[in-house]
Amino acid sequence: MRVIQQRQDEEQEVKKELPVVPKCCASGQNLSVTIENGKTKTVCARSSLTFQPIFHKANETHIWSYDSNVFETIVGNPCAYDRYKLEPDKVSEDEFYLLFNGSLFMPFSKPPLLGTRNFCMETFWNESNPAGVTLPLVCFSAPIEEAGTSPTLIAYAIGLIISVPFLLATAVVYIFITELRDTHGKALACHSTCLAIAFSCLAATQLAGHAFPNTACSIMAYLIQFSFVSCFFWLNVMCFDTYLNVRRYINASVSRRSMRRRFAWYCAYAILLPILLLIITITMDLSPAVPSTYLKPNFGVKGCWFKTDEAALPYFYGPVAVILLSNLIIFLFTSRAFVRHYDKLKDVSPLDLTHSEFSTSDDWVRLNTVLGQPLAVTETSPTREPRVNFNQRLKKYKKLFRKCCLLSAIMGISWVLEVVSWAAGAGTSAVSVWSVFDLINALQGVVIFAIFVLQQPVRSYVKLSKLCSTCRRRKDESEISVVSDRNSVCGTGRRDFV
Repeated sequence: MRVIQQRQDEEQEVKKELPVVPKCCASGQNLSVTIENGKTKTVCARSSLTFQPIFHKANETHIWSYDSNVFETIVGNPCAYDRYKLEPDKVSEDEFYLLFNGSLFMPFSKPPLLGTRNFCMETFWNESNPAGVTLPLVCFSAPIEEAGTSPTLIAYAIGLIISVPFLLATAVVYIFITELRDTHGKALACHSTCLAIAFSCLAATQLAGHAFPNTACSIMAYLIQFSFVSCFFWLNVMCFDTYLNVRRYINASVSRRSMRRRFAWYCAYAILLPILLLIITITMDLSPAVPSTYLKPNFGVKGCWFKTDEAALPYFYGPVAVILLSNLIIFLFTSRAFVRHYDKLKDVSPLDLTHSEFSTSDDWVRLNTVLGQPLAVTETSPTREPRVNFNQRLKKYKKLFRKCCLLSAIMGISWVLEVVSWAAGAGTSAVSVWSVFDLINALQGVVIFAIFVLQQPVRSYVKLSKLCSTCRRRKDESEISVVSDRNSVCGTGRRDFV
C-alpha cells in the first residue's frame, strides 16, 4: 500500500510539472463541420491530424516558446454558448500564446488572459501545413443573437429600405428636370445615389449578413465604406459650391463651360479620394506585409463591417469627422459672405434666382452693368425682365444655403450620436434611446426627399416636367379609351336590343 501511495504521489508531482492544455475533442479526434437543418455545426470525428500545441513561458518582460511532447489535456467543450476560432495568420489581432499553466494570453483582446474554462484547442487542416495547425476556440460570454431575430435590427433595416426609393426619386428629379440640372443639382443627385447604394447594402447585411460567406461579406463592407464616405464628400461639395456661388454672385460671372469644368473637379474630388481611402483600407486589411501592431480593419471577421469600432476610427469615422468639420468652416465663411455683400445685394436689380446659378449670360451682363463692371459676352439670349421683388429674391437665394445647412446638420448629428452611443457602451440603460436615433438615421432618405423635392419651387418644376406631363397624357388617354369602350358597348347594346 505504501508503494502504491508513493507512486501516486510521484505521478502527481510529475503532472504538476507538465504543461496543461484544454482540448475540444478526445485523443485521436478533431472537429469536423457538418450541416444539419440548414445550419453549420461542428462535431468531433476521427482524424489523422496530430494535436501538437506550442507552449510558452513568460516573465515580466519576455515570452518564449517551450517545446514539450508530453502534456496533460483537459478534454471537453467548456463553452456554455457558441465559440469562435482565432486565426492569427488572417487576423493580426488574433495573436495568442498558450502558456505553460494552460492559460491563453491574447495581447490585443479584452480581457487579455483566459483560463481553461473559457477556451479549448484543436488541430485544423491547413494548405500550407499538411500536418495541421493547432488553434484555440474561444467561448462567447453570451448567446449570439442572429440578425434575423433582433426586432431592433429588423426595424433598422426596414427604415433603410424605405429610404432607398426616396433617395433614388430625389436623384431622378435633379437629373432629368432641366431647370434643376445645374452643378448643385448634379452634386445632390450623386449624393443621393451614393446614400441609396450604402443603405441598400447595409440593409442586406443587417438582414442576411450572417449567411454571407466571408468573401462576400468583405466585399459588402468595402462597398458600404466607399458609398458612405463618397456620400459625405458630395455633401462637402454642395456646401463648397454654395459658398462659391455666394461669393461669385458679386465678384465674377459663371459660364456653362466653367460650370462643367467645375463639376468635373468636383467629381474627381468626391470619387477619387474615397477610392484612395478604399485602396488604403484594402491594403491594410489584406496585405501580409502590414505588421500586426497596426490597426487593421478586419472586415468580415465579426459581421460585414469593421471588427471593432476602434478599427473604424482611422478608416471611416475619422475622415467623416474631418468632412463635417470642414462643412462647419465653410458655413461660417458663407454666412460671412452673406453679411459682407448684403448691402451690395440691395443695389442690384432683381433677378430670378430660383436656383443657385445663373442660367444665361444676359443675367451676368445686367448684374455687372449695375455694379459698374462691364462684361463682354459671346453667348446671348433673349432679354428677360423678371419682376420679382427684392425680399422674395433674397429669400429664394438663401433657401439653398439653409437646405445645405439642414442636410449637414441632420447627417452630422446622426453620426455624432452614433459615435456617442458607441462611447456610452452597448450595455447601458439608454440603449433604447440610441435605437431611436438609429431609426431616425435610417430614414434620412425621406427627410432628404422632403427638403429638396417637396418644397417650392422644385415641386412646381416636377409638376410641369415632361415626366409628369407624360404620365398625365397616358392617364388621359386611358380615360378616353375607357369612355370610348363604354360608348361602344352601350351602342352595341342598343342595336342588339332593337
